[in-house]
Amino acid sequence: MVDNFNIMYNEVYSFLNLLGNEYIEKLPNNVYEYIKKERIPDYNANINPAKNISSQISKNTLAFISYLNLKYWTTSEEQQELITIYKENDIKKESLKQKYNPEKIFKKTTSIKPSENKALIKEEQNWHTKLKNFILSFFNKIKYKKRN
Repeated sequence: MVDNFNIMYNEVYSFLNLLGNEYIEKLPNNVYEYIKKERIPDYNANINPAKNISSQISKNTLAFISYLNLKYWTTSEEQQELITIYKENDIKKESLKQKYNPEKIFKKTTSIKPSENKALIKEEQNWHTKLKNFILSFFNKIKYKKRN
């Protein structure tokens, strides 16, 4: 059975092959072997290095590659910088979730009283518009009575 994780492993495997042996050798053998084992041999993830790679791979693949980068390819100083960036991104994401939370937005709109929302508009009618509306309503009443 093929699922999204198998496709993700294919994309990670293709990405690692694009990076080259230098990065593959930094990975523990069991990690690289697991990626090779879990991928789909017949599926070919075509990643074009000339284009934006993040638009060609899934979010799960990007997260997995980010983890590999953090765990195996960076120095301890770079790890600390990445961790602070990831924490800041999580804080921003959480604040956006709170800001655009549908429950919170709908609570604001339901708390408004209906009488506050209504605007009364009185349309001015001149004498010939009143006469025309009266005649039309008279004929509509006659037409309605004939039907019944």
